[in-house]
Amino acid sequence: MDMPFSEIVDAHIAANRTELPVLDETAVKVQKLVQSEDYDASLLEELIREEPVLTASVLRLANSSFYGGLSQITSVRDAIVRLGSQKVSSVVIAVTQRESYQMRDPKLQSLVSKLWHHSLACAIGSVWLAERLDRKELADHAFMAGMLHDLGKLLLLRVIDDLQQVDSDFDPPLPLVNEMLASMHAANGATLMRNWNIPEIYVEIVARHHDPNFGDDESLLTIVRLVDLACNKIGVGIDARPDAKVASSAEAQVLGVSDVLAAELEIRLEDAAGVASLL
Repeated sequence: MDMPFSEIVDAHIAANRTELPVLDETAVKVQKLVQSEDYDASLLEELIREEPVLTASVLRLANSSFYGGLSQITSVRDAIVRLGSQKVSSVVIAVTQRESYQMRDPKLQSLVSKLWHHSLACAIGSVWLAERLDRKELADHAFMAGMLHDLGKLLLLRVIDDLQQVDSDFDPPLPLVNEMLASMHAANGATLMRNWNIPEIYVEIVARHHDPNFGDDESLLTIVRLVDLACNKIGVGIDARPDAKVASSAEAQVLGVSDVLAAELEIRLEDAAGVASLL
């Protein structure tokens, strides 16, 4: 490998060689439908039923302990009623994203599997926390923000995986891979998203979710940061931080998250991590 790794990543982004679709066609249609003034549950049901994988995932989630009720759900229509259109839309996003979290190298696949659980738990947890804080205006953005905040890590792992296919001598040890992920993922993830013309509200989350400076008025960013920290504390993800002080963090103080709510968040995140195996 003649070029520094950072330059190779830049070249991948510039050449659009990364196969990381943010949303596929069905997910885009579902999002537009759910957000439209002419929303029709029957049309949402029709879109989901066209794809068996989506149908199965929506039904599994509707019957999971995380969202489940007293009765067994057997139809997409009933699942939409139980979950609500916004959560169904989130399921579609998650299922289509799942395909991106695949590596050829088993060592990297182990990392990316942890990243998948972390991303989905952060997405679900961010929605939950926004709703618990009575910030429902943020809930519509919270799932996507949580799902995409570590997109840079997925990008870097994909680049490493690609390089190993063309250069047998390129086999960085796991400590070095983790170091590269930690130091490079935020900036490179934001660059990739800007190249894809992703809305700036999500680009800012990706770029600044580890920035030591954040404002009291940046509620969505602060929610994602706090959920990210809580996930790491309970060991959901690549960066385990068992000693993290969630309730006393700057993010918790800004959001007004009490010790009790912080503990409840950790419990919900453990449940959310289990949802990943259902999709």
